[in-house]
Amino acid sequence: MTLVFNRLFKHTISRLRMPFMTTSQVPVDQIQLQFRALLKDCNDLTAQRVSYRVNGAVSAEELWQLRSELYQCISQLHSQSEAAIRINSLLPSFAGWIPALQRVKI
Repeated sequence: MTLVFNRLFKHTISRLRMPFMTTSQVPVDQIQLQFRALLKDCNDLTAQRVSYRVNGAVSAEELWQLRSELYQCISQLHSQSEAAIRINSLLPSFAGWIPALQRVKI
């Protein structure tokens, strides 16, 4: 029931959490697309689980918390340096959602 409620009101919930939302913020669904693009060449069970969690995320904060799982998935298939490059490419998308002091490179 909670999942249905969150999906129906995901935009309202996000705006309640971040009332200072600006027009320069990347929409959450666009950030989800970016996460999926980083996982496109990862096909194992871990990648499927991460992809499922990305699809279920209703806020930028939830997506931000999934970065470490995304990192682990990519680093297992490629390398840690490749995973860091991919994860760091997401940082600009979180501007306005996550405070600048928390948006640090890996």
